[in-house]
Amino acid sequence: MNKFIASHVNPFRLSSDCLDLIFLHFKNDKTSLYSFILVNRHFCRLVIPLLWSHPFEYVSKEKAPLIIQTYVSCLSDIEKEQLIAEDIIFDNSSRPLFNYSKYLQSYESHQIRLAIEKWLRSLKSNTRNLGEKTRFTYQLLGNLIFSNCYNLRELTYHWNEEFNTINLLDITSFSGFRHAISSLKTFKFEYCCFPTQITGNLFAAISQCTRNIHHLSINTESDLRPEITKAILQFIQSQSSIKILSINMYSDEDIKTKALYKAIQFHSHSLTHLKLDGVNEFNQLLKLLMKCKRLQTLELRGFDPEDIPDLFDLPITFINIQDLYCMPCMPLRHDITPTSQIHMISLTQLLKMSNQNLKTFTFLSNVTPDLMKAIEHYCPNLTHLSIAILSEHFIDFYSLLSGLPKLEALSLKIYPETLVSSIFSIQDFTDSIPPTLQSFGINFHIPVETLEILLYNLQRCSAKISTLTFYSSLMVTDEYLRIITRYAQDCGGHFREFRYVTSRQIGSESFSLEELKKAKDSIPIVGVAESFYTPFYGKVL
Repeated sequence: MNKFIASHVNPFRLSSDCLDLIFLHFKNDKTSLYSFILVNRHFCRLVIPLLWSHPFEYVSKEKAPLIIQTYVSCLSDIEKEQLIAEDIIFDNSSRPLFNYSKYLQSYESHQIRLAIEKWLRSLKSNTRNLGEKTRFTYQLLGNLIFSNCYNLRELTYHWNEEFNTINLLDITSFSGFRHAISSLKTFKFEYCCFPTQITGNLFAAISQCTRNIHHLSINTESDLRPEITKAILQFIQSQSSIKILSINMYSDEDIKTKALYKAIQFHSHSLTHLKLDGVNEFNQLLKLLMKCKRLQTLELRGFDPEDIPDLFDLPITFINIQDLYCMPCMPLRHDITPTSQIHMISLTQLLKMSNQNLKTFTFLSNVTPDLMKAIEHYCPNLTHLSIAILSEHFIDFYSLLSGLPKLEALSLKIYPETLVSSIFSIQDFTDSIPPTLQSFGINFHIPVETLEILLYNLQRCSAKISTLTFYSSLMVTDEYLRIITRYAQDCGGHFREFRYVTSRQIGSESFSLEELKKAKDSIPIVGVAESFYTPFYGKVL
């Protein structure tokens, strides 16, 4: 009997490496991670590093000051005394079980500054000189984090002068900064006030410490001095293999587009995702794209080429782009003029070069009949399409829709919405829908009676629509929701998801809780939709 018990005293235990992999699968499940901490000490030691790698992702904004309080508890006694000397009176009774700062993998300057301000406001001490107190605390915690963390992978430097109560801090002055960023993979620079020399210092310091940035995002909403622009371009060239790159820069002088494209070209061997805001010198862009053999996703925001591209000196070359997203400078209005000849020729050339490789295409401006023909002719393998059209061109859209035999998702915006019901031939529309279509997003208002007829026809067409999205807040009423619920009940189970937008306007209508409950009883997924302008592949940059 004793032998039997002894053989079962030490049951089989998974190794720490195996448990790490298991816990990693729960990285987005805050409740489960907190439960694991309570199992035993071993589980606690393995889960704490995961929770504190991105601590602000696991708490609400209201509880963010608790993260700061925990970091403060990790300070040395001398540093705590320095805080008290600055009239920052805090609870100093707790002692940390772990050195939480060493587990941080993602540092967001703006997020931490706001959390520090909220923590200071929550203390019993007065909030006089809040800016100086925030600056002093920020410096101490910056020193703590960067001198201890050994696995920093993401750095976001965000500065918005309008919302900050403290002066600009040079984070490169934090203790251990250069060692902490030596393994950095993602750097996001978001700047909404006038750049200073500190900006140039930051790019220079990072380029000296690491050349392995894979994900780089630079977004400035203020004019850049020429020396700052030069520092940024040199930084881009200093990296060995950027894979995801987003550029949106403003300058006192026009950025030399050739210089920017030259810097990007350094990564033609590695780029898979490129996002550019404000595109000109289109010929230079096409030449760059032909050299980026691994590029799969291209986003052109503020798409406004200035000149008709000279295509005669360009060889006929196909590119490997699978996702093309184009957003014009101005959103589509009900009185918009037709797409310009420059836009038309430029887009047609992009579609021609992408050809049968292209899988998703978004153009949120006036898609003319000629552009529809180009899409159908050059890109028959499209699986996802999101476009905006004038109501007078809706009939031309039928031909495009029937000419895309592999289409799985369609998001459609029509202007002006008041004319939609008069030109909306439901039978012709549903007849043109390819049998592969599974998702349909409606960004125009149609009357209740028209929607009911549309859903009736969709139920009887060859396509099996599993996801329906309302992007028009005018259709977020109980009357519309009851029709959707009946449609789900009549579909025999293939309708799985309904999404809708919510209006922020006071007094705007919304679904009642009672009707939402009825809908959720018949539809597996009912929830708020992403913005109509969100790419099919999600928010990467």
